[in-house]
Amino acid sequence: MSRYTELRSFVLIAEQGSFAAAALVEGVTPVIMGRRLTALEKRLGVQLVHRSTRGLVLTDLGERYLEHCQQLLHDFDAADASIMSRRRSLTGHLVVSAPASFGRLHVAPHALAFRERYPDLALSFNFTDSVVDLVREGYDMAIRIGEVTDPNYVA
Repeated sequence: MSRYTELRSFVLIAEQGSFAAAALVEGVTPVIMGRRLTALEKRLGVQLVHRSTRGLVLTDLGERYLEHCQQLLHDFDAADASIMSRRRSLTGHLVVSAPASFGRLHVAPHALAFRERYPDLALSFNFTDSVVDLVREGYDMAIRIGEVTDPNYVA
């Protein structure tokens, strides 16, 4: 069993106040939550929770350990969130070339909505009917109408 699972289970048990309530949140049985707590206590070599028929009470060590575990779980969630937000967010500078009239009529009208959706992405357009060298002139993409004349381009 992973240490993360043990920590998360311990925190849920402590916060929910019972194996049954913690198990409901976790989507497992109370017996599994009890086994996770027992495994954690065995690994640490200390008792974290006093169990009785009336309920659960954290030991002094359990109280201190709970604070550390809550902070660790918060840090795990923050690390995941920071990476996931970067995945959803585009950054950098996108340089696009398109034929003049097509660009003005069909590309430019969507620029504002695109910028609102990706505010961290700088956007530059070059609407020209001249054929540009995409690689040499630093374009990320081009919209062209007609046959592909350069075999190195993907259409």
